[in-house]
Amino acid sequence: MEQKRIAGQKAIDYIKDGMILGLGTGSTAYYMIKKVGELVQNGMNLKAVATSSY
Repeated sequence: MEQKRIAGQKAIDYIKDGMILGLGTGSTAYYMIKKVGELVQNGMNLKAVATSSY
């Protein structure tokens, strides 16, 4: 699980202000989405589309 956490958090390096993100599912996406939330709370402007139908 540690490798998945690192991968999910590393994905944040590729996100730029104003992007539209496709949010995946699974444990790796979970870690990335948590970090995306922090970016938005800190003022980054992002739009996101969930890929899940739930």
